[in-house]
Amino acid sequence: MGLIYVEMGVAREGGPEQTVRFLIDSGAAYSVLPWRVWHTLGLKPKRRLEFTLADGTIIRRRLSDCRFTYQDIDVPGPVVLGERNDAACSASSPWRAWAWCSIPSSGRSSRCA
Repeated sequence: MGLIYVEMGVAREGGPEQTVRFLIDSGAAYSVLPWRVWHTLGLKPKRRLEFTLADGTIIRRRLSDCRFTYQDIDVPGPVVLGERNDAACSASSPWRAWAWCSIPSSGRSSRCA
């Protein structure tokens, strides 16, 4: 099994779009935007949640909402507003709506027919 990365657009409602390279995490409930990206997009925190990491560490992060786009598909979704060292990671939930298939051995993904 390999790592799968996908470039997709993210934007706040009615705002400019920025392309971000996301690691797809099939076990994640939320997508994470790096600090620089969400600041550039002008996203505003709406709430806070606690998350438990694999090692048991509990962290708190702010959440907002944004739009995710890939090819001709545009969907809204919640997003974790990452801190300065957080990387871009996409939950698989938007991808389920887009009927995605992944090819684990190649690290590529494509839309299913």
